[in-house]
Amino acid sequence: MVPAIQSPVSLLELMSLTSGMRIAIVSMSLACLPFGCSAARIPIEPERAKALLETVLTAWQKGGSCEELRSRTPAIHLADEQWLGGAILSDFSILPGESFGTGMRFPVTLTGKSLSRSSVFYLVSTHPVLSVTLAD
Repeated sequence: MVPAIQSPVSLLELMSLTSGMRIAIVSMSLACLPFGCSAARIPIEPERAKALLETVLTAWQKGGSCEELRSRTPAIHLADEQWLGGAILSDFSILPGESFGTGMRFPVTLTGKSLSRSSVFYLVSTHPVLSVTLAD
């Protein structure tokens, strides 16, 4: 035997609920509104991102290693094949950046030895981890 399908609650039935029940239903409905369908966006921090990029490039310029940056607290994660490939950085210039996804994208001019490219872009993220990536 197939169970009978119940009809939706009519307006008359809803109005017959006690005022306490109506308040509870409305309160629960309103409580769900702020959650929406999308995750909360973490604000981009342009100054913090630029300072992070300056820290990374200064470490490279001074002969530091990627491992030293990773061992800091909080750790800085780096992906730069020029640095990892042994290029020597003597100077750099960071130009104004723009927001890019959840981070910042900075054009940078590099000066040094064994650099495959001198005009590059770095993607910098400060959330959820600190990361600097040489963009293609």
